[in-house]
Amino acid sequence: MWGQLSPDGCPEISIKLRSTALLVSKRTDRVSTEMPVSISMQMVVDRIRFHVIVEKTLCSYIWSQFKEMAILSKDIVPQGRIRMWSGKHGQTRLVYQPVKRRTIAVMGVGTTASKHYYFGLDLFPTRFNLGELDGLKFALTLVHELVVYENLFETANVSYLELAVDSLSFPMGSFLPYFAKSSKSHVHQLSDGTGGIYLGAEAAKLRFCVYDKARQMWEVQKKESVHKIRTRIEARIHTTGLHAVDFEVALPNPFPKLEIADRSALLGNSHHPKLSDFLKGCQLSGPSTALNQLGPKDRRQILQDLRQARAWWWNPTSCWDSLPKALAVLKP
Repeated sequence: MWGQLSPDGCPEISIKLRSTALLVSKRTDRVSTEMPVSISMQMVVDRIRFHVIVEKTLCSYIWSQFKEMAILSKDIVPQGRIRMWSGKHGQTRLVYQPVKRRTIAVMGVGTTASKHYYFGLDLFPTRFNLGELDGLKFALTLVHELVVYENLFETANVSYLELAVDSLSFPMGSFLPYFAKSSKSHVHQLSDGTGGIYLGAEAAKLRFCVYDKARQMWEVQKKESVHKIRTRIEARIHTTGLHAVDFEVALPNPFPKLEIADRSALLGNSHHPKLSDFLKGCQLSGPSTALNQLGPKDRRQILQDLRQARAWWWNPTSCWDSLPKALAVLKP
């Protein structure tokens, strides 16, 4: 069963109920149920990168426009800041902040590894406030007519995309995410021994990241989350091969490739002698690497145990139902 709430200023929330016990009395015809609840925010686009190959002369022109926009920062964003900086290999970035210390977009020019000149735009839609996309659209008209937002949305390749779902019910450590198709994973260790889990190779076309979003908000942004539990489950897609305008009908759902086991169910049901070693490996290097370090027979058995302990609340198909709403914030 699913319900939806739309608090003002908050992403929509999904509520999933699971009936674990059903008792029916023949005399009274009354039904008693126990229902664990899963509450999650609906899927959002956390980051998107538009990529356009341009001529060398146009690249130079855009660079000069970046320089001018940084000089005129106070006229373009009176409450914010536009900052220009140069990176490696001739790459130049223009950071766009509608208010100071809150970046919602980063423009860039430079050369690719194959020596092609490009213009890029990274957007962070979850950081948008009302009307700020319109301000960014105006800023893009100052760069060049080729990279006005409408053109980018309809014709630019999307070279990177982050899609995220936040669980408000299940903290890190209560479940075990794993990506069976990959042999690579990594744990970003924090001082207390916890940390985010990265599933998949860094350069892979698809990678998943699971981390404590509430903690990250506090440590990075010094912003306290409204929700005590806010665990982010994120798909990171390189080279979509699509334009943003086509996402709703052509973008494949990546989340079915991520499987999640309930940790308590796994510990209660599995008696495999290598389970303890596997869980220690998960803590040090992540589930994909820990699985890969097992022998073939042990790996098959542990994988079977993980799937038998599947987390009832993880439903990749239901996550994907909210894609149109996630994309709505990006539409011109």
